[in-house]
Amino acid sequence: GNEKSVSRVINHLSKIGVDIYDKDRSLVHVSGHAGSEELKFMLSLVRPKYFMPVHGEAMHLRAHARLAEKVGVSHKNIFILDNGDTLEMFDGKIKEGSKVESGVVYVDGTSVGDTSANVLQDRHRMGTDGVLTYCVYYKKNFEIAGKVRVAMYGIPRCNDPEFMNELTELIAKLAKECIKEYRGDNNKISKYITGGLSKAVFDKIHRRPLVIPIVQKI
Repeated sequence: GNEKSVSRVINHLSKIGVDIYDKDRSLVHVSGHAGSEELKFMLSLVRPKYFMPVHGEAMHLRAHARLAEKVGVSHKNIFILDNGDTLEMFDGKIKEGSKVESGVVYVDGTSVGDTSANVLQDRHRMGTDGVLTYCVYYKKNFEIAGKVRVAMYGIPRCNDPEFMNELTELIAKLAKECIKEYRGDNNKISKYITGGLSKAVFDKIHRRPLVIPIVQKI
């Protein structure tokens, strides 16, 4: 998983004239993990009654379990667990216990475990497709008040006056179509405008930016 970082270091060293010796040139690579014979030797020394392999993916855990069987650990005393599984030890005996909550816990600034999938999805959309926000204000008689405003960040053509004018006119048109019909229901108005706007933006630039609407009666 660190191939890019290693490659970057090698390239930087090569630029300053360093002669690089790696696993492709000589036998300099060593593993931080014990080999199968070493694991069997350790199991033979310890001679456990119960055994639970803990390192690696499922295929590695099962391979380690087979090694334990080869050195005499009973199959029924070998436990291959998933995340959240537990073992209970009592009076010299071990058995599988009840599951506990497990999984990824997000640490976001000072917040631990409060970051939702929706927040991460929004961040991903902002990073890949940008952000578009618009403001629509309307009067008590459901007529648009003032000029519709649009702002875009991280979106192609965001500095194109013609494109911005097209979107501004489209939002004004969509607002006029729905404000009277929805009688001041800002959620429905926002949903209607955002739907039409998102489709138009995708048709123009093939991006689906995160749209932040501001719709308010004044």
